[in-house]
Amino acid sequence: MNSSLQLMEAFCSLQGEAAEVGKPHLFLRLAGCPLRCHYCDTPKSWNRTEQWELHLKEQSLQFQNPAPFGDLSAQLERLALDWNWTVEESTLSITGGEPLVQADALEEWLPAWPGRVVLETAGLWPERLRTLLPFLDAVSLDWKLASTLRETEEAVSPRECVELLQQSELPFWVKVVLTETVSEEELDGALQELAQLSPQCRTFLIPATPGPGHASGPDTDFLLKAQLRNRALGLKMQVMPQIHPILGVR
Repeated sequence: MNSSLQLMEAFCSLQGEAAEVGKPHLFLRLAGCPLRCHYCDTPKSWNRTEQWELHLKEQSLQFQNPAPFGDLSAQLERLALDWNWTVEESTLSITGGEPLVQADALEEWLPAWPGRVVLETAGLWPERLRTLLPFLDAVSLDWKLASTLRETEEAVSPRECVELLQQSELPFWVKVVLTETVSEEELDGALQELAQLSPQCRTFLIPATPGPGHASGPDTDFLLKAQLRNRALGLKMQVMPQIHPILGVR
């Protein structure tokens, strides 16, 4: 049995991507990820650390890892109250890293969480995802394209995860992050496969945000042509950049 979670940070901000963009969320960023995406803007989340940070409005506090469930819940309540909110009213966005690394611990902790929960995952380990579905209100699934990933021992399984979510009644959407190296053929193949698995799936094409040390996204011409070229697939597809770097928020 687990009684703690390895964390990187917790904070309150506007959701910066996909279906809930612009909505206030409590973010719980877990530590640990087996993937190495060329566009990753949070490489500090790849590995576990001795401490995690709670970012309040006026100060940031550090706590020891791993975080016991009771302490974690108390600090998230503190975070919500700092913004004149309650956890019952809030949406908790669980991100990473890759949250499914700690699926066993989440399976134990989430039943006690009183608010809404959105899981952000890279499409790893569908069986682990299955165990968490009863405790989630929505899933934001990254469909990783091979050209955007560095070599990794872990197999990304977005197909199996989409099949699982399609069979459930849980709301979900798919994000496809695009770097400047993604080809038309690679993107079209992924969209065709997604359309076969989940007709009319809500799909977000997200150009990678330029930044030091990681890849940039394709130009507007590529994004426009991709949508027009694949319009017959029936996906509810739209281009959406990451909003949080534009707004200058965490």
